[in-house]
Amino acid sequence: FLCSDDVIIVQSLYFNRLQDIFVLHAEEWRDSQVYALFTSSWNGTAVCVYSMAEIDRIFQNSPFKGYNEDIPNPRPGTCVPNSKDLPLATVNVIKDHPEMTDWIHPIQPYTPFYISNYYYTKIAVDRRKLVVGLSEQISILDLQRCQDYNVSCAECVLARDPYCAWTEAGCRPTVPGGIQNINGGQTNVCPKTAEAEIAEEPKMPTSNRTRRDTQPSHPPSPSSSRNALGVSVHSLPLDVPFYLSCPIDSYHAHYSWEHLGTTHPCLRLQASCLHLIPSMQTEHYGNYRCVSKERDYTRVVREVRATQLLNNPNPAVITRPLRPARPMNRETKTNGGTAVMAGRFGTFAALAILVRLLQ
Repeated sequence: FLCSDDVIIVQSLYFNRLQDIFVLHAEEWRDSQVYALFTSSWNGTAVCVYSMAEIDRIFQNSPFKGYNEDIPNPRPGTCVPNSKDLPLATVNVIKDHPEMTDWIHPIQPYTPFYISNYYYTKIAVDRRKLVVGLSEQISILDLQRCQDYNVSCAECVLARDPYCAWTEAGCRPTVPGGIQNINGGQTNVCPKTAEAEIAEEPKMPTSNRTRRDTQPSHPPSPSSSRNALGVSVHSLPLDVPFYLSCPIDSYHAHYSWEHLGTTHPCLRLQASCLHLIPSMQTEHYGNYRCVSKERDYTRVVREVRATQLLNNPNPAVITRPLRPARPMNRETKTNGGTAVMAGRFGTFAALAILVRLLQ
């Protein structure tokens, strides 16, 4: 194994004393990585990372150091069902020439993965922590984020976080007996009591499955409130623009808004699922549900009720209608295209204001 820096090689200083190794296993064994800890004659320490595929290639093809004759069959180092059946010539090559001629180079070809002036003798790889090295400091981040999936068993399972499992105490760091489904993310592994709890009940999520920026739920409306069931109630007059928004908690799920048996696709803006209503009409009032569907799991993320405001006590707070009232003229009567363009201009203006509000 070669573990050195280009500058150090010029100075003839190598990290040539292997102290310890750690193998980070992968699903395909050739993709596994070997973390090797070396020290130098000057008591410095370096860590180099090697590919298991490269190690296997060297042992399969490299000549043996100091051995110039024909390599016997089976090749020394080859795995066989019974080592007692190996020919004596093969055993002698292994005994007298255990080193390979070719070097095994690290994945980083020009510098070790880590160099220190301290003398280390053991190495361990903790998959539950992410170590980020900066010029000023080293930060250690916890890889498990179980608290982010603590809404229900289904949320915990759908996250497919290998460090988290659903327990009686909620989504917790992996414990024996915890409920997981890492490969498929199927929520049918959850107990029926948990499934009943997460059925399509309108409730506000207390956490997010993905990082997202906080967005305003709705623009200021003439009258809005929230009832005991967690349903947002908005009282709106006719002809005002309005939009509904719910958070996108999982980028693996499909989101839509449902209203009076009709499903409306989302207009996605950053981490929000929007449904735009350019001008409130009678058919637009009623209950709206933002529904998230992921694999075998359906959840109501948010429920909104739009009611018609008949008598507005404070007209100043009403949003300006998309199409301002103006006297009819000859151009409006005879040129329908001009009227359509005016309406579209108002719609685009309202959307521009909406985008600015959400940024």
